[in-house]
Amino acid sequence: AQDKIKDMVSYEKKLKKTQSYFNKNMNVL
Repeated sequence: AQDKIKDMVSYEKKLKKTQSYFNKNMNVL
């Protein structure tokens, strides 16, 4: 169960990074 939580946290962090990355690119367009 602990590993699953860690996976979900890292997954959320990845999502946030991807989102901010897309937002930056959208601002450029």
